[in-house]
Amino acid sequence: MKTDLLLYLFLMGLKVYESNYYQQNGEYFRGYPNIKGVVGSKRLAGTYFYVLTYYFNGQQQTKKGFLYVR
Repeated sequence: MKTDLLLYLFLMGLKVYESNYYQQNGEYFRGYPNIKGVVGSKRLAGTYFYVLTYYFNGQQQTKKGFLYVR
């Protein structure tokens, strides 16, 4: 099965968020980790690096970048 949108977020080199269903059924990154082993349930401030994979016209595309959460 092809994933329409796959998002990974990294903070200080550690994966803190992963979603195969990003933007579906209210699935959005709100600054909270969803990876087991990441301590804490509070918002993690800092610079996040992301890898976004999606399909456009049947071709897999990948975008990389960063965002800052206060």
